[in-house]
Amino acid sequence: METLSLSKSWMIAMKTINTIQLSNSFIKLLESLNENDLKIQVNDNWTVKDVITHLVDWEEESTKQLPLSWKFHKKPWFMTNNDDFKDFNSESLKKYKNMSKKQLISEWKKWQSLLQKEIDKIGEEKLRSDYDFFEWVFDEGGQNHYFEHYDQIMKALIYKNK
Repeated sequence: METLSLSKSWMIAMKTINTIQLSNSFIKLLESLNENDLKIQVNDNWTVKDVITHLVDWEEESTKQLPLSWKFHKKPWFMTNNDDFKDFNSESLKKYKNMSKKQLISEWKKWQSLLQKEIDKIGEEKLRSDYDFFEWVFDEGGQNHYFEHYDQIMKALIYKNK
């Protein structure tokens, strides 16, 4: 599989680019996967498709939370709930369960575009000037959400194709 050879360089690049750039690269990987690839288990609970639905819904939630967080200077719920995202993630899987890969990618692109519009409305420089508060918008560095899930998917694909 050609995408597997891109894994190492992509993962290194991910540490230095923002969430929008990461999701663009992730979407390109997803577009290259077939329907059987989407059914591969990445862990005990999720398939590749489940990981995609999870990321799509987080993109949507981040987009909805950004203007509120900016207006009221209040961290979004997901930054203050002690990492308990089980209910949100469960609802995400239900919400996007019946969508095809193409529909999910379209939905992700839509929310990605809307998030970028929200960032542009406020101004990326303004958000970055209060980085400790708005770091979740950019998802950069060692705890990168996209990196975590890309890595999960790549490991599952490599294992399945051995």
